[in-house]
Amino acid sequence: MGSEPNRRILPSFTDENNSVLNCVAAGVDIRDGNIKQRNMLLDTTRIQVNGKFDASYQDRSFDLYLRPQSKKAQIFSLQTPIEVHGQFDDFDLNVPLSAIFETSVRFTTSPVISPIRWLIEKPLERDGSKTCELIWQGKQ
Repeated sequence: MGSEPNRRILPSFTDENNSVLNCVAAGVDIRDGNIKQRNMLLDTTRIQVNGKFDASYQDRSFDLYLRPQSKKAQIFSLQTPIEVHGQFDDFDLNVPLSAIFETSVRFTTSPVISPIRWLIEKPLERDGSKTCELIWQGKQ
């Protein structure tokens, strides 16, 4: 009975307007066991995540940087980039200090900046599958 009030509140945040994964695409060049990424995109109905990825099969190491971006300007959104790097079987996930600072500034200024962005910016497409297709074709 104690969790009943939670069921009334949480569904409005979790059940309605679910985000859907539209596509994931990466264009990479592979030479001598080294992978260099040309473009990377993960697209959902609410956010796009752009990334940078480099790996070496010879060293069995990789570096990955992911930067989320809301499809439309939002007040108090975090959108904090993350880094993953290390060996294939032993890696670290962290948030760079510069990303923490950038997120803090964006978070605190968002009540002023977001309404301006709503007026002048066109939101990203709800389905970025066309962009993923261009990445797969090597056109972007």
